[in-house]
Amino acid sequence: MEAKPNKQTAARKAAPYALAAFDLARDSMSIPDWQEKLEILSEVIKLPDLERILRDPRLSPEDLVKIMQPVCEKIGMNEEQHAFVNILIEEKSLSLAPWVFDGYVKERKKFEGITDVTIISAFELTPQQVDRLSSSISKKFNIKAEPQLKVDPELIGGVKIIVGDTVIDQSVKGSLERMKRHLGNNNPPPPAA
Repeated sequence: MEAKPNKQTAARKAAPYALAAFDLARDSMSIPDWQEKLEILSEVIKLPDLERILRDPRLSPEDLVKIMQPVCEKIGMNEEQHAFVNILIEEKSLSLAPWVFDGYVKERKKFEGITDVTIISAFELTPQQVDRLSSSISKKFNIKAEPQLKVDPELIGGVKIIVGDTVIDQSVKGSLERMKRHLGNNNPPPPAA
């Protein structure tokens, strides 16, 4: 019954559902629980068998509600969350669940004043190093940082931190590149022939 969503428009179509889910979660003071359940749902509907069922044109929304009933129970959804899933089914939008989850997380971060921060390091950081960096970034930018960690051995050493449009490059590779540019600008021009 449900077509596979076009990836270019899925996030836009999912945005109202994500906002509605977040409003319900905020009103019932169950933001973490909703996030957990939406994350599980978004993973479950990506399972090949369920994806195939969702696209079966012979199944009505009522059939899909019956199919999803035990799934919602297994996930541990409460009545309100289950009703939300039924609305997605009725609106032929259950396949948008991964984008609903992503939009929900964005709404939560906006509500809680959390800023995504990317920390790229040459080696894997210890939890203590991540805590210290997050604390420093939070103080420097006056934000609540939620770090995304990446490892890039090409940095040689140090870290590269991205906060919004700001890049702080304290890596060995970045230092070498800056030094190379600086030395390139200070070289005298070659003698004229």
